[in-house]
Amino acid sequence: MKIKYFFSRIFTAMVCIPLLLASCSESSPEIINDGDDDEDDAEDVMSNVDFLADYLVQSLCAVDSVGDTEILTPRYGKVLNESLPTDLTCSMKDEAAAMDFFQHTLSDFELAEELYSGDAGRMVYDLGEYGKITYTTGDGVSEIARISFDVPRLKNTMRSLTIVTPQAWPENNTSPYAVGDVLCETVNGKKYYWLVVREYQGGVDGIMMTVDTGWWTEHREDHYKSFDSYRGCAGKDAWDALSQWWFDDERDFRQELRAIQEIEKSNGARLGWITDLFTRTIEGAKTGKEEYQYGNTWDNKYYWWAKVRNVWEARSYYVKLGVRESNNSTRFKSDSYYFKRNWSVVFPKYRNSSSRYFQSDRNNQLSNHYRIIYPEW
Repeated sequence: MKIKYFFSRIFTAMVCIPLLLASCSESSPEIINDGDDDEDDAEDVMSNVDFLADYLVQSLCAVDSVGDTEILTPRYGKVLNESLPTDLTCSMKDEAAAMDFFQHTLSDFELAEELYSGDAGRMVYDLGEYGKITYTTGDGVSEIARISFDVPRLKNTMRSLTIVTPQAWPENNTSPYAVGDVLCETVNGKKYYWLVVREYQGGVDGIMMTVDTGWWTEHREDHYKSFDSYRGCAGKDAWDALSQWWFDDERDFRQELRAIQEIEKSNGARLGWITDLFTRTIEGAKTGKEEYQYGNTWDNKYYWWAKVRNVWEARSYYVKLGVRESNNSTRFKSDSYYFKRNWSVVFPKYRNSSSRYFQSDRNNQLSNHYRIIYPEW
């Protein structure tokens, strides 16, 4: 009887001990899991810096390539001293505009806030291995500020941007187009329509934008998801210029919409989809739901070690048409959709837009390519 009882106890112990160990394992915190989370957080931080470094260059320059060579053309500033080809100058309204440019045009300040240090007199935007950008207040007379770029990708394009007052700007440039002009471009017999949203002045390029053409897609796919990465969408500066027109003079904005609609009615055909920029802004002011992507979809394929797979992450920035960024702002509110690994794919409502930049109409290069159809219809 004792032998039978002894073997019974051994059997019970053999069954119970593994169950107890399993129970403890499930209920206790696992250092490995914490490590997974830390690794994921580190990946997020790194992807933000990768994105912000590209955002900086895309905001400052038009990006093109010849073979494997990247060609960067500055959108802000002109060379005033030919012996210093990477030192550029442009004019802005005041110091508030210069600081706004540093924090909100060159970066997404909310996403990049922890990368800034210093104060209003001297502020550094540190992108780690991608470089540093330093903002220094000017003399308060003619020089508003100076922005220095210690960025390897920009070393042959822009090392500094000096911002001066409009009165100190040495050239008397006249913009070939005014805000609100509608231009027609004909390519292979097809007409495309562009809306001018910013004039060329003070060494800062003018901007025209459209929802007719200019963007393209690149398909992405991994084990969990597939999506189209949109490229060539109108830049944030184009939407900022459109929003300034809307918030500064809503009456003029609405009057132009009515005038274009009258032209379309009398002509019996639409001027492309140019009126969408107006109607969706007006509708967005009511609903807050009219979203347009700006710039390229940023994406990156990387090795997700926790799942042993190569996966895509992506971020799409967008503006909410008709909605103010803040009470005193003339910008549309902006935000982003971000996903990675096996997250659900979400994109802005609209992604069909594009923008172009222009300066003076040298040798009639612009007037030979575009025809002004409003207000000269």
